[in-house]
Amino acid sequence: MNSQSEDSLAVRAQACLDKGDIVQAGILFEELRSSEPNNADAWLMCGALLGESGSVNDAIAYLETAIQLKPTYPEAHLTMAHLKQADNKIEEAYDHAKLAVDLDASYDEAWVFLGAACIELSYFEEAECACREAISRWPENADAHLNLATALCYLGRHDEAEPMIRQAVNLSGGTLPSVDALLGRVLIGTGAYDEAEGHIKSALNIAPDDITLLINFANIKVGLHEYHEAVNLFRDITNREPESEDAWIGLGSAFQGLYKMKDAEKCYQKAYDLAPSSLPAAYNLALLMQSKGEFHTAINLVEEMLAQYPGQLDLIGCLASNFEQVGEYDRAINAIVQALKQSEKSIQIAKVYQKLCIKLEQCSEAEDYLKATLESVVMNPEERAMLHFCLGELYDKQETYDLAFEQYQYANQYKVENYEHSLYSKYVDEVISTYSTSAMSGFPQSKQQSSQPIFIVGMPRSGTSLVEKILSSHSAVYGAGELRNIIDLTENFTGFTNVHSTYPTGIEHLAQNDVDMMAGQYIDFITGISSGAERVTDKMPHNFQYIGLIKQLFPNAKIIHCVRDARDTCLSVYFQNFIGFHPYSNDLDDLARHHLDYQRLMQHWGKLEIPMLEVKYEDLIDDQTYWSKKLISYCDLEWEDDCMRFYEKGEQTRTASYDQVRQPIYTKSIARWKNYEKHLAPMLDVFSGNVIL
Repeated sequence: MNSQSEDSLAVRAQACLDKGDIVQAGILFEELRSSEPNNADAWLMCGALLGESGSVNDAIAYLETAIQLKPTYPEAHLTMAHLKQADNKIEEAYDHAKLAVDLDASYDEAWVFLGAACIELSYFEEAECACREAISRWPENADAHLNLATALCYLGRHDEAEPMIRQAVNLSGGTLPSVDALLGRVLIGTGAYDEAEGHIKSALNIAPDDITLLINFANIKVGLHEYHEAVNLFRDITNREPESEDAWIGLGSAFQGLYKMKDAEKCYQKAYDLAPSSLPAAYNLALLMQSKGEFHTAINLVEEMLAQYPGQLDLIGCLASNFEQVGEYDRAINAIVQALKQSEKSIQIAKVYQKLCIKLEQCSEAEDYLKATLESVVMNPEERAMLHFCLGELYDKQETYDLAFEQYQYANQYKVENYEHSLYSKYVDEVISTYSTSAMSGFPQSKQQSSQPIFIVGMPRSGTSLVEKILSSHSAVYGAGELRNIIDLTENFTGFTNVHSTYPTGIEHLAQNDVDMMAGQYIDFITGISSGAERVTDKMPHNFQYIGLIKQLFPNAKIIHCVRDARDTCLSVYFQNFIGFHPYSNDLDDLARHHLDYQRLMQHWGKLEIPMLEVKYEDLIDDQTYWSKKLISYCDLEWEDDCMRFYEKGEQTRTASYDQVRQPIYTKSIARWKNYEKHLAPMLDVFSGNVIL
């Protein structure tokens, strides 16, 4: 066949393609290939049409010939890339796409494909570069924008990803089917949980059984602090997909939000067992071990992960934080010294660096790092709040109180939660009504005669940690920290009474066997964790809500009520980044009203003449010897001099006060509120006219 006939065949074949007549185009291209076996274009087109028809293996063979005939043919390499992708050979697809752009740097379509291939291979930094190149050469391509958003999302830069997604939607005319799923994920990363929920729901309408979407939806519930619903959702997911590491991590985070640390630990451990080389699984488990005070376990776990992920900043920060909490400051500083020189910042390193700089009196260095981290790192609202709390503490230590309060305000604005103080007041009314003087005498009292439990109650930041530390310095006392057990008992009345009821109204349904069983469960638990110690302290502050029940369950238990100037207490609560559910703590007005309700309830318990020792924080600070001996005597123990040197004991407090109770008693925290008086009008106005403790 002469060249004129071959040109005519090519023109006719292309015309058929333009009209959509794929079959006739294939016949004509095949005729051209047969007549001119060295025509790389003909091999390319025949292969491409075979691929369109689903004959991928035959198509690949044709493309191999085309590339052999013309190795520098970028279009052939891109077509081969598409075929390799269809054959699930992503690395080979990536290699051919890379060759295509190397051969023709202006090949916009190849840059789009390369970006997508890099994402599939988790080459996210390279994906970002390829996608940006594609957009610069083909700015109206929606896929390039969506691919860039996906890469940025995987890189944790959710704030940059969001506008790219919206641009992709605009360019596509709203026809991108995967956009809701991706936008929902991006919004989760930026902490915009309400908006994310709508997009994930839309995606679930199309794919209701998609596990990734279901996990994202459950994670939104965690972000919205709807922990009970999140637990139910994640339980359903783990039943469907018991091998899903992400689902077990999510369930752990939901339990952690409910302060159910034992359940959270089981979930994180399950995720770690499923994927021992997984950074998220190990990292979450290490953080939980740290929160439980098992610092050396956390250190070992993080060091194992650093062997796999050397230089990973959050792991380095976690390691240094654990060293700091066990008092190994040199090791903590050595762990982060190289990371501090990097341009990339880390939330974990910022947090531990702040602690170390306060100890070393180098606050300005930590201030710079914290500010740079806030400016450069994408983080959720909880993380941003934490760093503002850290900055507030730095300024407080430097006695720049206006700057400190400004940072604490920012922090609490990021943590604000729905709190209706009228509902809590109603709850306190119900407790008081349930435990009236006449009703109390008729409630069953447990036959449990153990004097093992010591309950330390009061508002958070009222001295409960200090009291526990003094007591647990005694050889007969085990400091158990803040136990959820009493709270869990009140949430599970149905499991005892078979009546759907809750605390406090459910109290009237408790029979003798119920209170005996509840008391036995608690005693068995504290005996187990303390190896049978003679006394065990439970310093969950809000157990003040359950003193009537505690008296029913443990007639011989000791109850210690910690009291502190209400203004100092509320200020300290406002300045504290709590782990767990304290929705009243982020607004000064709510805080003051919550404190008044707490006082009201404690006054009611006093009227019932329930025996307890009241310890005023200021008195304890003023005369440590007298009050330490009084505490030990109240608990029916013999005095030991170690109780005066509580800060020397090696065990670590696991709550927010951990650093303070490792030091001798100090007086700076008394009347601290006066440093901030001009900022405290919302709190002081509520207290005005009320008698406050």
